[in-house]
Amino acid sequence: MTAWMDKQATLVSLIEEANKYNIKVLSPDINTSDTNFIAKKGKIFFGLAGIKGVGVVAVDNIVAVRKEKPFNSVFDFALRTEHCNKRILEALICSGAFDSIHTIKSRSQLFASVDLILDYSKKVTARNNNEIDDMFAVDDSTPTIQPPSLIFAPDWDDFERINKEMEYLNFYLSGHPLDKYYPIIMSLNSVNLTPSDEDEDETNKESISIYGYVSGLINGVRKREDKNKNTIAFAQVQTYSGSFELIFWSDAYKKYKDIIVEGKVICCQGKIEKEGNEMAKVSVDEAYEISEAISRYTEGIELKIEQNSENISKLDVIKEYHNNSLNLNNSKIFFNIYNNETAYLQKYCATNINISYSLDTIIFFVELFEKENVALVVKPPTPTPSSKKN
Repeated sequence: MTAWMDKQATLVSLIEEANKYNIKVLSPDINTSDTNFIAKKGKIFFGLAGIKGVGVVAVDNIVAVRKEKPFNSVFDFALRTEHCNKRILEALICSGAFDSIHTIKSRSQLFASVDLILDYSKKVTARNNNEIDDMFAVDDSTPTIQPPSLIFAPDWDDFERINKEMEYLNFYLSGHPLDKYYPIIMSLNSVNLTPSDEDEDETNKESISIYGYVSGLINGVRKREDKNKNTIAFAQVQTYSGSFELIFWSDAYKKYKDIIVEGKVICCQGKIEKEGNEMAKVSVDEAYEISEAISRYTEGIELKIEQNSENISKLDVIKEYHNNSLNLNNSKIFFNIYNNETAYLQKYCATNINISYSLDTIIFFVELFEKENVALVVKPPTPTPSSKKN
């Protein structure tokens, strides 16, 4: 991870691989993280040098100063380090570096109090310098300058918090805006759209041109007129492993313009093209918000279940959910029962299940078996007459 710290796509894949083995990659910690990634007690801590805006000089000073004793507050940090400024403080706060001493919910208050923290540090430093200049001007009875209270600010919601992490780390570590939709996003993406960081000097890279599904979070939209004065749109979409671009030609734009909005989670059908290591581009034929896409494109739900008493007992919970469902839907559930010790694997398909293919149903299964063990069985993408370029 340290070797690939400046290569986002590769580092994301390494973090995902660690998660598969239940090895957590944690946000930077001001009292634990080193310059680079380090492993402690079965966990990996993000390297301080990987935080945008902090810099190696400041990181070296942080690591050196805390060897004397750990930092006990952000005020203590500002007072003891040599390169503390507004830019560095904001980067450390947003990346979660102070969570271990101020809790994750305090990030908003710390961020609002940056000027107050720096002002406190300046006042204490100035008084200490005055005492050195005139050893007899201040006696032992002079009161110490106490750290002020943090400025109140509403807690950041999950979306704001993790997007600030993304801004300073290039990664989502304490959560991801798509986590609620994980099985859906992973199922409704036909190809890996991540630009590879490896072999950057290689010129003959594999190209992709297929018809399929793509899903993700719209985080940028730009519009313009074509030569016939019709509006077309280009939407940048974030998924777990990277970004891709959706192209809505004039006919598709007219039909789906209401959902081409920043912050929407959508699924599209279209022609997917990827030239070598460039960002993939998708000419969109169909587009739906993710909740509607589930019902349109799903023909079954697949569950991966480890063979143990706890998981097997959960089958009764599924039966109860089936009996209480108000949506008669003739659905299918595919069970993959496995045993790691014996390499046993058995597959079953339950038909005529009384559940709906919906976001609520997916959330129900995720709560039972965790998101990595739930997937959609999707219908093959059906090409439609492509929207014409004008």
